Amino acid sequence: MKAGITIIIFYLVFCNQLGAQNFTNKGKEFWVGYGHNHLFNYDGAPNSQSMILYLSAEQPATVTVSVNGTSWTRTYTIPANTVMPSDLMPKDGADDCRLMAEGTSNRAIHIVSDVPIVAFAHTYGLNTSGGTMLLPVESYNYTYFSINSEQTITDSCYSWFYIVANEDNTKIRITPVRPTLGGRMQNIPFEVTLNKGEIYNVMGKLQTNGNGFDMSGSKIQSIPGEDGRCHPVGVFSGSSRTGICVNFNYFLDSGSDFNMGQVFPVTAWGTHYVLAMTSSADGPALLNNNRVRVYLRDKNTTVKVNGNVLTGLSNNFFYEYLATSSDIITANKPVMVAQFVTSGYGCGSSGDGDPEMFYISPVDQAIKSAFWYNTDQQNIEVNYVTLVIPDGGIASLKIDGSNLFDTTYAHPNAPGYTVVVKKLPLAPMQHNAQSYSGFTAVTYGLGHVESYGYNAGTYIKNLEATVQVKNEFGNAASAVTCAGTSFGIRLKTTYKPSVILWNLGHVSALTPNSDITQTDPQPADSITEGGRKYYLYQLPGNYTFDSTGTYEIPVTVTDARIENCSFSVDISIPVDVIAGPDVDFTNSPLLCSNNKVTFSGLPVTGISAKDWKWQFGDNTIDSVQQVTKVYPVATLYNVRLQAIRAIDGCTGFKEKSITINPSPAAVFKLQDSIICMPGGGASFVDQSSVAGSAALQYKWDFGDNTSSVSQQPVHNY
Repeated sequence: MKAGITIIIFYLVFCNQLGAQNFTNKGKEFWVGYGHNHLFNYDGAPNSQSMILYLSAEQPATVTVSVNGTSWTRTYTIPANTVMPSDLMPKDGADDCRLMAEGTSNRAIHIVSDVPIVAFAHTYGLNTSGGTMLLPVESYNYTYFSINSEQTITDSCYSWFYIVANEDNTKIRITPVRPTLGGRMQNIPFEVTLNKGEIYNVMGKLQTNGNGFDMSGSKIQSIPGEDGRCHPVGVFSGSSRTGICVNFNYFLDSGSDFNMGQVFPVTAWGTHYVLAMTSSADGPALLNNNRVRVYLRDKNTTVKVNGNVLTGLSNNFFYEYLATSSDIITANKPVMVAQFVTSGYGCGSSGDGDPEMFYISPVDQAIKSAFWYNTDQQNIEVNYVTLVIPDGGIASLKIDGSNLFDTTYAHPNAPGYTVVVKKLPLAPMQHNAQSYSGFTAVTYGLGHVESYGYNAGTYIKNLEATVQVKNEFGNAASAVTCAGTSFGIRLKTTYKPSVILWNLGHVSALTPNSDITQTDPQPADSITEGGRKYYLYQLPGNYTFDSTGTYEIPVTVTDARIENCSFSVDISIPVDVIAGPDVDFTNSPLLCSNNKVTFSGLPVTGISAKDWKWQFGDNTIDSVQQVTKVYPVATLYNVRLQAIRAIDGCTGFKEKSITINPSPAAVFKLQDSIICMPGGGASFVDQSSVAGSAALQYKWDFGDNTSSVSQQPVHNY
């Protein structure tokens, strides 16, 4: 049996477009179903399971949980930085929301919050339990494959998946990879239409001796509804109860469990996974074998484990193997990976535990911050978190504020990566991990025929297409620029689109911000990252944001290979616009034509002596921090200094108006043309002039080491 509560909180910036954003599991709206459970009809204790939600808020939140199609509703006021359990979900009577059979149900569970929260569903009962983190509706997409475990334990247990709709007129084409309990044929697609809050549940047909058809690989795709639109959906996969590598020599210690997980859309699948074995209940340094499945979007994908090619494709969809070491999995096309804790003492594992399934993040979805919650419920004996992190991130990694870990070791098959294991307190509490480097992680608890566990934090970014900005003077593309900094915009995508629509008219504070359509665009370049080939499409010209904040640059890409009814995808990435360097300059006080004027850029952190650009207002420029300039013409000039911060290419500006005064014409004569000795008296007459009405000052040098500041001096030689 597995049981426990794990709540994960992620840091993110949400996007408004569906299907192609950077998001995690934090949001304001969620749906989940009460997935089919062996205990619904278990003779020994019928309906002995319960389902509860755990709601985690970083700021004060008001959250309403309701069951669609019923009057059942509850509202919770959650203080900041706390987790609140919901009431138990109704499992009988008029409000019963259990998914009892294959087909349509209007009883989806709805969660709505006034601020972003994290939500987690936990189903538990006699000798079988499980849970999943929930993804917000912003993450819903158009194409999925069901990702299940093997199905073997007893009759009345099924491999299943269900689809939940967030919008009316949601039409779905479902292609089951195996025969279903409701009579659907293998590989024969059928279509259903759902309205908001409805679920369609698909259950694999039973075979013999407690075995059921594994529904892994069944395809779910949104197609045009009555309104002519495709509507994104959420998909969950699971099992009523199953054993994974049951060891019948340990009959009382090796069991089976319910499992359920919300499936990642295919756009979030990766090509590079670094796995770490789970630890034994007997100690964090004792590593257990795990079952691993690698699911393919394209059956012609080549998958390697530690450099060795996998063979023996099952369901025409996945490879399965027993991991006896921490592995690196690479593929030439996107794949999804699930890691399984086996039944107690199964497949060479040691110590207490039981089956669990968690989806593993590809390296491209690594995060730098995660919060989660561990528990001691249902006889859990030990809690762990296991992270995989680049070697350079170890120095900055802290778990619950500490850099002390129970076990660390160099990843045996992925040079440059370290595995970190931390044993967590048994008392129910929240935990967190922080690092300057992205990491992948799982958290889990183990006990006597007990377990729980899943991914401890992940982005679910669209890895097939993204929008990037590159500051004009920056060295690399990123999602950060500065107010007033000139930058270019580019699309990085695995597609070769027939049309790119840059929806810049929707971006406030952007200059210029007119929509641009490119038909049959040609890539400016191509790169290979993580085993994928990306094409780079550059938008001509440069752009600036005039104020700080977070803005989104939306782009619509059309390509016949995009798997939805419009053959297009909306990509919207948040761009953080921060303040540029605070720039200022001084100038020497003498401002006259044909005289030297010294300009000095004031020191700014991160800006070296070569990162300055002057415009002097007379079509002349320079590029040093301090410069001397001569203006031949007296007039008003606008002097502009631009400073470039080397680390990110962000620029700061300072502009000042300076007046260059005309230089006076110095002219004088002697009052008397002859100086007579011995008196030697000489009277000097000033005849100097200057344009305008400027007052003049004087300094006479009489040639005999004497001087005067009078306008009309008299001097005796």
